[in-house]
Amino acid sequence: MFLLDTDHCIYILNGKPLEVAERSEVVGRGQMAVSYITMAELIYGACKSRNKAANLATVERLCARLILLPFEDSVVRIFGELKADLDAAGQLNASTAADGRVRRDFDIAIAATALAYGRTLVTHNTSHYAGISGLALEDWHP
Repeated sequence: MFLLDTDHCIYILNGKPLEVAERSEVVGRGQMAVSYITMAELIYGACKSRNKAANLATVERLCARLILLPFEDSVVRIFGELKADLDAAGQLNASTAADGRVRRDFDIAIAATALAYGRTLVTHNTSHYAGISGLALEDWHP
């Protein structure tokens, strides 16, 4: 069972790279989910595009083909614990993180969703999720 990060949804929506779209077809939509956080990011992208109406319709068609995982109580609890742990380890902001990057709440919320639902997170942005204990990651981007 997989949770697609926003980047992989964008790859599918744009038809690039072909390997990501093919892998998603092989796995089957019954095995793939997105979080409401990812759906919100996709809708934001569509709303700021030149072809807002068409892109919103495309996002809605994609999300209708996937399982939507809500940001419910178990996810909220894991999010809070995970963010507190990352903060204590100095991994939240660029001035203290070993990799010099800022952890975004949406990345933490997506990781919490994957953990709460026992999903493997599919992302090309593996550095966004480095150091999150128990989080299984796959990258379908070649």
